Amino acid sequence: MLRRSSLAAIASVLVATPLSLRASQWPSQTVRFIVPFPPGGSADGLSRLIAQRMQTDLGQTVIVENKPGAGTIIGADAVAKSTDGHTIGLVIPSFAVNPSIQAQMPYDTARDLAGVTQISTLPIALFATNQLPVNNVPELIAYAKQNPKTLTYGSAGTGSSSHLAGLMLNQMAGIDMVHVPYKGSAPAQTDLVGGRLHLLFDSFVSQLPMLEAGRLKLIAPGGSRRLPGYPGVAPIGDTVKGFEVESYFGVITSRGTSAAVRARMQKAITQAMADPQIAGWMSKQGMTAVGSTPAEFDAFIDADMKKWAAVVKSLGGKLD
Repeated sequence: MLRRSSLAAIASVLVATPLSLRASQWPSQTVRFIVPFPPGGSADGLSRLIAQRMQTDLGQTVIVENKPGAGTIIGADAVAKSTDGHTIGLVIPSFAVNPSIQAQMPYDTARDLAGVTQISTLPIALFATNQLPVNNVPELIAYAKQNPKTLTYGSAGTGSSSHLAGLMLNQMAGIDMVHVPYKGSAPAQTDLVGGRLHLLFDSFVSQLPMLEAGRLKLIAPGGSRRLPGYPGVAPIGDTVKGFEVESYFGVITSRGTSAAVRARMQKAITQAMADPQIAGWMSKQGMTAVGSTPAEFDAFIDADMKKWAAVVKSLGGKLD
């Protein structure tokens, strides 16, 4: 007669074996890669490059599905509601911001979604119109304090990382710049170059052509590092201690996806990132590759959510 402990051990093997086999056989069907933006742009381009390489490596179809809208919520919701274990989704900082600024969410970020890997970081910088008589952060802060509610800063939209970077600077530096939301950074750039906007937080690479052409000026990097080609320009955090904002790309899946399958997803994505063509493309876009584990990206998302929740709370739950 078998002991109860032996029966329990056998039962655990019988339960674990099918799960193990499913993980080792992943993917067993088409993989959906949800992108929360329209076709075109760096997010869509990066996703398609990775999907193409994953398809080659895995021997299984990997399709990109564009589900734009609602500040990436529509795309993340499609991932949260997936149950096939073959759906992944691209995320950016607004994914971590949304729970703090949206009155209602169709999913619970921590309960319904899980990290797969952080793909990269992307430097954000503060740019100014050439007509603004400041050239660095100390001068900007002094000017803003002498002229409250005068300076305007643009962003790619309410709740975007560029918007929140401005809110953080207002709060941490004790100044009062006025936010001007745009539908993307392109129209904001037009107004900045034309002098109708004073400041703009945006991707460093996106504004680099205009910067090199002398049509706007770089005030400071938003992250902790100095930027290539501009070693003399100090980060905002050198003056405003604790300030650090960078954009990033990452990949998530539904929380119901097993840890073993998440690990295989992460391996497939990081292998794709190592492809020289993809690595070169990312470098040209100003990205720094990361390739974190699922657990590391979970922890990163949690920390980012807490950071932005604190910022929004300090503003009384209002973004403007």
